[in-house]
Amino acid sequence: VADFKEAIKQRFRSTVEAFEALGGSDDGLIGRKEFQDFLSDHNLLAEWRKELIDQLFSLMDENNDGYISKNEFRSVFLANSVKLLEFRETLKEKYKTRSMAFEKLGGKDNGEIDMAEFHERLARDFGFKDRTENEQLFRMIDVEGDGIINR
Repeated sequence: VADFKEAIKQRFRSTVEAFEALGGSDDGLIGRKEFQDFLSDHNLLAEWRKELIDQLFSLMDENNDGYISKNEFRSVFLANSVKLLEFRETLKEKYKTRSMAFEKLGGKDNGEIDMAEFHERLARDFGFKDRTENEQLFRMIDVEGDGIINR
């Protein structure tokens, strides 16, 4: 991932510009073939085997739908993305489904999780008591940036 991030940072001024160049400008998604073609056409990670490029794509495709969304792409470049990846793995271990995780994190009552619920559940259920880190996680997950996590 570090090699990919560095290659992208050297070629583009922003993650938005990189996302659009990789194939996200037309439909807001980067498909596996678009990803592979871009890397090949621009001689990025040329020394990597196809299996490693597939692993990189799969790592970035957080919801395993076969596409990299703008938020999935952006999360690779966030300073705390490792924390987010660790948190996601913790949720997967504790809850069987995304729906169950959403409900347990406070979304069961009204279909939304606000910052206070999120922090309270993380502190109580996972021992994540650092409010600043919890707020950073919340902002990474809050796709719309409206202070609410929706389904």
